[in-house]
Amino acid sequence: MVRQLVHVTAIVMAVIVWLSACGDDSEPSSGGSGGLLPITYNEIDLTRPDAAVEAFVGAFERGDFITTALIFHPDTQQMMQNQLRDSNQSAWVNAEAWSELSSRLLLDANDDHVYETLRMFDLAMQSGVATGGLRVDLSEGTNSVLVVTSDDFTALVEVVLTATAEVVTFELAAVPSGRWRIRQVRHGGGDLGEFPFSGHGSVPSVPKPERTTQGWDTLLPAESPSQTIETIARLVTKGDHLSLYFLLTGSSQRRALESLDSYISKEHTLGPTVLDERLDETGFPFDLANYTKLSDPVIVGTESNRTATVEITTPTTALTATLAEDSSGRWRLEQLRASDGESSIVPFPIA
Repeated sequence: MVRQLVHVTAIVMAVIVWLSACGDDSEPSSGGSGGLLPITYNEIDLTRPDAAVEAFVGAFERGDFITTALIFHPDTQQMMQNQLRDSNQSAWVNAEAWSELSSRLLLDANDDHVYETLRMFDLAMQSGVATGGLRVDLSEGTNSVLVVTSDDFTALVEVVLTATAEVVTFELAAVPSGRWRIRQVRHGGGDLGEFPFSGHGSVPSVPKPERTTQGWDTLLPAESPSQTIETIARLVTKGDHLSLYFLLTGSSQRRALESLDSYISKEHTLGPTVLDERLDETGFPFDLANYTKLSDPVIVGTESNRTATVEITTPTTALTATLAEDSSGRWRLEQLRASDGESSIVPFPIA
């Protein structure tokens, strides 16, 4: 997993330089990513090829590109990671989106997040929506979904786009759990070896600067240290460790992903989703279902660099939570540990 992490400054600056060289001078649009995942990965219906395509298109329509990335096959996710490493976002969006993506990265380069593939793909696709730079625009939905061919291992599914009546082909493959995941979205006789999107020319994509949504993480209640702890407790109880990841500070996101270096995922290759899978298997280290806050948060620091400590207790363990205020004024978890336990483990013990 460490191999998949790229230093924030290096990767952002490399992408910005590449995009600036290729893009235009248009003004950036406001907006962020697709918002809070309404269901966990395990609750997405991937039992049939057509169900997986419907889930993918539905997420695309909502601007929820986190979920679309989750539905991509692990092999495709790995190729996307390679593309990010090589600063090759042209595999994700067309040239119209490059300047917008560069602007979003400049605004977002505040160390609030690790710039791994999941976040970068989300930013790129949101830029594509705003500028008409999507390689395949599924944002208006489909009129029909037809399974062309399917066996126990692979499937081809065709959809007809509502906006243009173009036919788009989805190539899928089953993962070991039996769930169906999308390997490629192809149109117009596209190259079978190009991922995740392929096509000669682009399916018409109309700029939609008005279709902006709040960022994935900003829909999670985190306006105060106590509210962040409450949100984390609810997410842990639900088993939504992916949303939990977005409530970690940037440094804790990195430490969490680095801890997974020796773990081989069965379903994913994107770092945050691998973390989600690992915590699904092992369970979160602390039972937060019935926690009690022992005292009000102790907040220290200047207005631009504030941290907080919250003491809580569960039926079995006294815990200390350390949080930091991010650049937008929201509170993110830096560390959660047993009050009498090891203080060097960040963000929390991961088996």
